[in-house]
Amino acid sequence: MKKKRKLISLLLALVLVVSLVPAMGGTAKAAEDVEITSIDLAVTLPKAGDPVPHALDWSPRIETTEYTYDYGWYHDDGTAWAQGSFEAEKNYCLRFRVYPNEGYQISDVAKIPVTVNGDSQNIEIKFNYSYNCYFVRYLFTVFDPDKNLIAVERGKADKAAAKAGETVTITADPRENFTFDHWEVVSGDVTLKDRNSAETTFVMGDRDVSLRAVNKYTGPMLTDFYVYITPPVAGEHPKAPTVKSEDYTVSAYSWVWITNDGSGKMTEDDVFKEGSDILYQCRVDLSITKYIADDADKLHGYVNDSDKTSVGMDVMILRNSFAKVKVVGSFNCAPAPDEPMTPSEPTTPDEPTTPSEPMTPSEPTTPS
Repeated sequence: MKKKRKLISLLLALVLVVSLVPAMGGTAKAAEDVEITSIDLAVTLPKAGDPVPHALDWSPRIETTEYTYDYGWYHDDGTAWAQGSFEAEKNYCLRFRVYPNEGYQISDVAKIPVTVNGDSQNIEIKFNYSYNCYFVRYLFTVFDPDKNLIAVERGKADKAAAKAGETVTITADPRENFTFDHWEVVSGDVTLKDRNSAETTFVMGDRDVSLRAVNKYTGPMLTDFYVYITPPVAGEHPKAPTVKSEDYTVSAYSWVWITNDGSGKMTEDDVFKEGSDILYQCRVDLSITKYIADDADKLHGYVNDSDKTSVGMDVMILRNSFAKVKVVGSFNCAPAPDEPMTPSEPTTPDEPTTPSEPMTPSEPTTPS
């Protein structure tokens, strides 16, 4: 009986260890997972007099297509609250836990735009190994219940909240290589005095307001990019592509076997086989989104210094929140070059023969 109990305890411990292993491994995902390009979180912010929920009472989970999140309430210094009410003009903190859903991944959270109720300011992000998720820390201020909140993206307002009828001034943030174009009212029933001016005013209504400054790129434009690849040759290993510019980098690439029963991604240890069909693709990340913003058709791609059509490659502009270019092409693996014949060693000529000594004539015989 004791041996049986020990065996059961050992199995339970093993199950516990196995269940904890994925949580300790970070957010490693399969290579084919889709990248999450933005995180938009939403929550109803409190007003003065609202009851304070306990910090550890995380809200029910909210699921989007790409990720799932929940949140808890804290003081701005990160300490837990006692029960009570929110106080006007005091600072508080929300902590969101963001979990990528199956089939999605966050490769570089520092480069992903994160907003809370459309606000991208006062946000800190870090990975939490205990929960195997991203923690988003959002600071906010609780206002008088008679005031409505003002959120400004890529700009600022002269006040964070205002009562109905108050005049609010908004100013767009300057951006290098960009020129202010116009204001966009994301939510809230307000009319701007001059939507085409970087600094303008509006009269606060009876609900929260969210605005966004829209800028137009006016700096230098990238018109060409170059990627250098080594076509497959039998007997050789797949090689990474290279670029020769600080304006863009190759962030991912792959060589793929094309077979009758499907395709298989090659590793750097694989060897090209003569006559096999190979698909090649790589993704080029431009340094800044300005390079293809509004002018994607003006960006031309070249492979090995040749026009894309002459080398069987296709260059596609990917329009999304990142500046990416995808280069795709297929090859039939060339045979290995013939080994040059090693010339044979020259033959050493025979040694010349020494002529024989002339025969000495015999003495004439004396007649008898």
